[in-house]
Amino acid sequence: MIATIRRAAAAAILASALLALGPAQAAAPPHLGQLTIRLWPEFDQPAVLVFLVGQTAQGTPLPAQLTFNLPPGAQVNAVAYLDPSGNLLNMQDTLSGQSLSVTTPNGSLHIEFYDTLPISGAARDYRFTWQQPIAVDALSWEVEQPAASTGFQVEPTGTIGADENRLPVTQIQSGAVDANQAVSVHLSYTNSTGTLSHDALSTAQAAAPPAAQPAGPSNASLLIAVVIMALAVVISAAMYFRSTRPARVSAEPAKKAAGRFCPQCGQAARPGDQFCRKCGTKLRT
Repeated sequence: MIATIRRAAAAAILASALLALGPAQAAAPPHLGQLTIRLWPEFDQPAVLVFLVGQTAQGTPLPAQLTFNLPPGAQVNAVAYLDPSGNLLNMQDTLSGQSLSVTTPNGSLHIEFYDTLPISGAARDYRFTWQQPIAVDALSWEVEQPAASTGFQVEPTGTIGADENRLPVTQIQSGAVDANQAVSVHLSYTNSTGTLSHDALSTAQAAAPPAAQPAGPSNASLLIAVVIMALAVVISAAMYFRSTRPARVSAEPAKKAAGRFCPQCGQAARPGDQFCRKCGTKLRT
């Protein structure tokens, strides 16, 4: 009886622990560790090209599924993730109305879409609001100034730099953002010609004079240099063969000095000697 009561108590404790753990896990959906929102108004279309570039928080189970609510009328341009080599690869996604669900295999994401830009004559006035069911630990913005714009204003203000298009960009730090918290950036400017940044940049690049090339040597200078090099080669070759050629030996044997010598050992004889002083051989007269 006591053993049965103990088993029942243990089962109750285990069930309570599982019930407490289950809701806690369900209450922790994937969130982003960092996200950068880039806004490029009138870059290659009379609209705003929006980039969502980010990474899930550390410890997020992978692959991770995320869902974003896009602005009304948004047109998706790209859905990708960044592989370890830095290449953008297509990412699995599902678009239902304005709800975009993506599955990132490694936690990275790169989403592009075009948002409607309100245009009234030459005036442009646009506001982008981030309000998603996804928390972000560090949210930042990069707002590019169109090439043909005047009176460009961004709220809130930020630091000014330049982006890969060599256009001014306003960088804003929003910090941590909770799920469903609204954070907005507002921009306004005038574009009296309606010129797109891409077209303005292409025209400026085509009109730029070619880079000055350093003056090369004249033909006469080249000919002189070639002749000098050829002479140097000939002289070097001549000196080399001269230094390596064996000394010339006379074909005639050297003549012996006048006098008598021993026919046996070659010892020089003195006047009056009849026999060799070294080996005793009889000397010729």
